[in-house]
Amino acid sequence: MRGEEPVEDILPAMDIPVTAMIPQEYIPGEAERIYFYKRMSGVRSVGDVEGLQAELEDRFGDPPRPVWDALAVLRLRLRCKEMGVLSVKSEGTTVSFRFAPNVRLVPEAIKLLTYVFKGLRFLPDGVSVPMASAKVLEQVEEMVRVLEEALEYGKEKSKAKRK
Repeated sequence: MRGEEPVEDILPAMDIPVTAMIPQEYIPGEAERIYFYKRMSGVRSVGDVEGLQAELEDRFGDPPRPVWDALAVLRLRLRCKEMGVLSVKSEGTTVSFRFAPNVRLVPEAIKLLTYVFKGLRFLPDGVSVPMASAKVLEQVEEMVRVLEEALEYGKEKSKAKRK
């Protein structure tokens, strides 16, 4: 439509060393695997992920670790999109979060992040967080949780200052 901003419906990129896939042993039919990959690419809410998970469990039984990880990555990407994170990238022993231009870290959020993450580095458009162990997915989930709290805390503080 004319005069309206296009709605960006793309989930943030997530480049972390996790095996997130549907193994052939879990869904032997190639057409069915492709169908579920398409379903995963169309996910736009946590409810969609839960429905997809329930359908997988109902039709094929308890998913193996790579399928659970794929679902966890989808949930993380949805949360990141809500927070204004454009991408998450693992580089060596750090994970970098790149923010949308409208995301700003207020001083209170910066204090919280530097308290929780020792060795945190601020980038022009995000933050870089050192990893503490080899459990990448669990660490990224925790980083997203803390970043979400910090950004929400910052929004609340900004609203309070405007009143």
